[in-house]
Amino acid sequence: MDNFFDRITNIGKFYGKKVGYNIDEMPEFKTVRDSIIRYGMNPNNFDKNLKDLYINTSTETSIGVNGNYNARTNSMHKPVKSNDFVHELFHMASNNKDTNNERMGVLQKNNVGMTTGQGFNEGITDYFTHLTCPDYEPNYPFEEKIISVISEVYGLKPFNNYFNCDPDNFYKSFGSDLPFIMEISKQCDIYNKGLNEYIGLLQKGDIQLMLKDVDKVCNKMFNGIVSACTKLFELLELKGIDSSKYLDEFKELFNSNNNNIVSLRGMVENTSYETIDGVFEAIIGSDNFTTRL
Repeated sequence: MDNFFDRITNIGKFYGKKVGYNIDEMPEFKTVRDSIIRYGMNPNNFDKNLKDLYINTSTETSIGVNGNYNARTNSMHKPVKSNDFVHELFHMASNNKDTNNERMGVLQKNNVGMTTGQGFNEGITDYFTHLTCPDYEPNYPFEEKIISVISEVYGLKPFNNYFNCDPDNFYKSFGSDLPFIMEISKQCDIYNKGLNEYIGLLQKGDIQLMLKDVDKVCNKMFNGIVSACTKLFELLELKGIDSSKYLDEFKELFNSNNNNIVSLRGMVENTSYETIDGVFEAIIGSDNFTTRL
């Protein structure tokens, strides 16, 4: 049953507003649907959701991000940039709102009711956005890179479960490698939680609060992404895959000017690894790197 608050929210948002679109009303609609089909994914949820999608096109937002998609209400705050709009439309394409309003894509609830899979979910969304828009600069570059490596190893078939809003079968599709994938996903969630906390500190604009908490938050981000990389490279080694190319790509990410990464570079100076090269030498050279963070 729909949450009562969500129904009221729907009425408040949609009253007197345009709800539902045809595929040809905005160019991004066709771009996303064509991409879903091109890569052999299921467009059914995209088609259903487009029919009663509500888009807020106001340039003002209180949420502090480029845009967002609300799976419960099938509504969206439209980003200014076309590529970011494509990202939100992929979120919409992964929402099976007819059967499950608690999750979308590969999000799911664990045994204590907490939502898991945020890191992978954003990574998959960014991955398909990047495939569709080559000039797109990922909002979640580490998660997107991890998903990119996973796609090279396992192909695109597991990701159809993202578009079907079927996280259980997504994870099952990795067979005996599931423990590795689950641990990578868990560590991506730790990074993603730290990233959201970091963004929250920036939004508050309280310099004293930032100085007090930013190291702790960045440490969570750093530990999460390094642990995820460690497990990913362990998996590649187990499967006999040369990881040197991926090592260089991740090092390049750490050295990039992406706003979400600059803060992590400063964390390296506060560890025993001193440099980015030192971090990744430890990732490759240790079976138990995370215990030494």
